Amino acid sequence: MQTGDGIQAAEPRRLYIPSVALSILVAALVSFACNLDKFIYPPIIPLIVRDVHISFAQAGFLMGVIGIVGIFVAIPGGILISRIGIRNSGLLGLLVTAIGSLMIVVVPNYWLMVVGRGIAGSAERLVQIVGLTIIGVFIPRERNAFAQGILAAMIPISVAMSGSTMGFFGNVYGWRSVFTVSMITQVVIAILFYVLFLHTEKPEQKAPQAFGQVPSSKPESIWANGEVWKLTIIWGCFQGGSFIIATWFPTYLKETLKVNIGVAALMASIGWWVAIIGSILIGWLSDLSGKRKIWIVGSSIAVAVCGFVLPLSSTAAPILVLIALAGLFASVLPPALMAMVPEVVKDKRQIPQAFGILSAGLSLALFIVPTLAGWLRDMSGAFRSTLYLMACLSIVCAIVGLTLKSR
Repeated sequence: MQTGDGIQAAEPRRLYIPSVALSILVAALVSFACNLDKFIYPPIIPLIVRDVHISFAQAGFLMGVIGIVGIFVAIPGGILISRIGIRNSGLLGLLVTAIGSLMIVVVPNYWLMVVGRGIAGSAERLVQIVGLTIIGVFIPRERNAFAQGILAAMIPISVAMSGSTMGFFGNVYGWRSVFTVSMITQVVIAILFYVLFLHTEKPEQKAPQAFGQVPSSKPESIWANGEVWKLTIIWGCFQGGSFIIATWFPTYLKETLKVNIGVAALMASIGWWVAIIGSILIGWLSDLSGKRKIWIVGSSIAVAVCGFVLPLSSTAAPILVLIALAGLFASVLPPALMAMVPEVVKDKRQIPQAFGILSAGLSLALFIVPTLAGWLRDMSGAFRSTLYLMACLSIVCAIVGLTLKSR
């Protein structure tokens, strides 16, 4: 850089992001890592129940502990990223997740397994916020929804991969081998993250801001941002509805169509496969249209309609069509909503805290909604009541979405 008198001034060494693609790759890697560790567990629940001699309620708690710890970790996690940087936070989260998985591999009893899952779950939440922050801070606004769509696609990819591979590993090599796979995956991705994430500054920023070290800001100032809280309500309700589908829909299909659980699970996965394509495509369309709000409201209404219509269907053909449509419509919301977060946060240094608030809302929903869905099932005697709950949550998303000030 030249000074006013033409003298070449010394500049600190800067390593920039070479491309938007690399930024998306790094964010997708960490997102895949945290989602894989989260979803490796459901396919091996029967094996753990059998070998550890626990009830299904205890097995459910072993899964639910991730949501419980996430409530308390999400917001501090966003603040931590602001304090120690994106790179340090990502490495910390990935390695602690690996430690949690290792603990489950070696511990002898159930309660120590709960501790291990809690450790992994707290780190997963931090890793998730790191991925979202990378996209929110370093991806141009006109490509943000497309990038967020790729991150959103990591969830159905993880669910599909876990369902098709982890059950095999558990049956052949024992259920502990599944957590060994997770541990190795976390370490490998941590190494890749360390190698790829060498950037120290965002080039277009006037004041130096380290890529991987977002400057600290007043965390209390984010609490006054009403748009962030609206997005949190939408995100929590959406994820609560998604969790209902992931947990109860195979059982609903088994009861409705009188098929075995394997066939029911395969049918239920259709929506997830469609969501993989839909997340990326819709993210691109959201960027192309330059709008977010219409996608959030429209998709929420469409998912609500599917939720109300599904219980009225009793044959395979219409149910399969509705499953695919629900997966497509549901894939619309995440990229549009996540792309809106950097747009409603004026101080970009507060983006990690904003994503932390959203993540806390998600964790709270994952703790409350399954309990409410189970209570409705017990009271009504039918799993279709859980689909109605999903539809109602989607209506809440649409109503709150209409109040958003952003376009």
